[in-house]
Amino acid sequence: MKKFVVLTAVLLVTALGITACAVPSMGKLEIVGTSEPAEAAAGGTEGEAESADQSEAAAAPAEEPSAEATSTLDQQQMQELVEEGIVPKEAVKEEDGASVYDEQEINNALQKYADRISCKTTMISGNNMIVQVQNGNDVTIPVVTVHVNYPEGEKPYDFYQFSPGSQIIVPVEKGSGDLPPAVTASISVTMNANQYTDISKDLAVAENSTDTEYTLTITNSSTLVCQRISATALFSDDSGIICAQMTSSETTIGPGRTATLTFSLPESMTAEGKTFTTASYQINEAIG
Repeated sequence: MKKFVVLTAVLLVTALGITACAVPSMGKLEIVGTSEPAEAAAGGTEGEAESADQSEAAAAPAEEPSAEATSTLDQQQMQELVEEGIVPKEAVKEEDGASVYDEQEINNALQKYADRISCKTTMISGNNMIVQVQNGNDVTIPVVTVHVNYPEGEKPYDFYQFSPGSQIIVPVEKGSGDLPPAVTASISVTMNANQYTDISKDLAVAENSTDTEYTLTITNSSTLVCQRISATALFSDDSGIICAQMTSSETTIGPGRTATLTFSLPESMTAEGKTFTTASYQINEAIG
């Protein structure tokens, strides 16, 4: 496996919906990112959750971190970055028969990858949230890890082969009626090569729902065996998104075979007579 570089963007979330994406890093290299405010959800469609005004949600940028950068990459790692097209050839110069690497050029190239990965939070019903990450690069990111940090500890989620234009939605559930404490979601992006292939576009998905349950029947139309799949369901009523759930299955799905992912409204909601009028899904990951 080729060792390249890790970029980390930090998304800060508070009970008031304050968010900021900041501090991508590569080893000891720190790159300042951008921020997007939290929004109130007004409903969802496949691949996106639209936003509406929420009068009590305040948005403000986090304190800007230092942009000073230092690098611990060795020459082999830098050469691999150039060979893979991650950084331009102009980052390498010949001096006295030896290769000299312009770290500023490398930093600038990596900054562009960080800048093109957007992240934001959306407030939904029950004082819950969803974290949305989108790849605006024109290359596939081998691994994205979303770290959701609760006061009681961290929950990391790995997603492989994050292809251009793809989106990941991770629910942050705090329970109906509970005020969410400060939550930090950090997103690490690695350029390490891996053996997987994105087959999300080769899946046929059939939806079915009842008043409280939403089912996805997934058929693998790829010639590759689906090794793992992750999906998020967004339940909505006339007020917007009322619940978001994510599930994954590491049970393999052979070519032409099917698998079922089932999502259900929490008992706390069904006990109150809560139902949904529409549901949508986001395939976060499907790898062969």
